[in-house]
Amino acid sequence: MKLPITGGCNCGAVRFEISTEPRLTSVCHCRECQRFSGGGGMTNIVLQKSDVSFTKGAPISHDEMGTGDASSSSLG
Repeated sequence: MKLPITGGCNCGAVRFEISTEPRLTSVCHCRECQRFSGGGGMTNIVLQKSDVSFTKGAPISHDEMGTGDASSSSLG
């Protein structure tokens, strides 16, 4: 994986840079992820806060706990 990983929102108001490889990646198809994404599921990554820096703008936080139904997700 080529580092750093960069990205941001579609409007360009927020940009970020990730300095290390994610500790975990997953593709989840549980009902919460379907509802949150508006589609068939979501791709998620797990990082330390210190591994991410925002290079433009400020993110708005939304925390929500899912059911944790591992039978509906696949870890990669």
